[in-house]
Amino acid sequence: MTGTAQTAKAVAVVCGSNSLVGGMVTTRLRDAGWDVFTIDPPHAAPHPAARVRIKGEIWEAAAWAALLKSLPDSGQPPGIFVHAFGDSENDAGAISNHALRSAEQGARHLLPAMTAGGAVAFVASVLAGWDTRAGAAAFSAGQAGILALMRSLALSAAPSGIRVNAVCTGIVTTEPDVAPAAVRGRIPLGRTASPDDVADAVLFLLSSDASHVTGSTLIVDGGQSLQSWSNAPREGGYPLVIAPTSERKNGVSLSDSERAESRQCETDGGRTTRFFVPQNDTATVQDTTTQRDTATPQRFQNQT
Repeated sequence: MTGTAQTAKAVAVVCGSNSLVGGMVTTRLRDAGWDVFTIDPPHAAPHPAARVRIKGEIWEAAAWAALLKSLPDSGQPPGIFVHAFGDSENDAGAISNHALRSAEQGARHLLPAMTAGGAVAFVASVLAGWDTRAGAAAFSAGQAGILALMRSLALSAAPSGIRVNAVCTGIVTTEPDVAPAAVRGRIPLGRTASPDDVADAVLFLLSSDASHVTGSTLIVDGGQSLQSWSNAPREGGYPLVIAPTSERKNGVSLSDSERAESRQCETDGGRTTRFFVPQNDTATVQDTTTQRDTATPQRFQNQT
């Protein structure tokens, strides 16, 4: 995270520190030397890495006004604003779009207090437009609204030297490698995202390494939205072609015991079975289709 700790603007504001991503970002900013102020909904547990903790209805102006009143004690203007609070996509009341309203209120109150070199990052979902899911209409609309807000703010804040970007995530879990195979099999990289994966992207956008990046959205979903999670077969999934994360980090290649799951689907009136045969550092993909005379081989380099 080059550059995020080498700035005189030592105050960082995180909205949604009770979320998986918000909590990780709060900890990482504290560890990088930032004075972290958190603002969370009433039910949220206080984050231990925060110096100042504000709790209230963050979709209303009063909570943000209380946060602004606490800033003079630090002697610094806010240099970073991260919005990582989100509605539950399963919440029947999500039409209120608390996430969008809190993002707008946060920007309305904090951007005027920020100076040149400041950076803002919104955390949203790929359901904002890269993927979709039945029953998540209100949630998806709110997430898309956050991205529209981000782009507008990027234009208005640029003359002041303030950058505004977003990170859109797929499925985030604390144990990516042990998620059910039915879940991992629908993600091309073979695992869900960890909070650290998303925090890495957020901290990059906040850092001087992204000093010429504004109005951009960085997708962190392991390719989930490319494969269209929502429209995948009800049974089976995309093949798991790589070893678990812990083994990849140690440089372990595919072995005979690590054969990925098979996927069967109906193709051109026949049944296609796709399977992976480990061969040294590569895996041969073979599609065998009934009612056809030939199989189609492809080769993929194993990423270790």
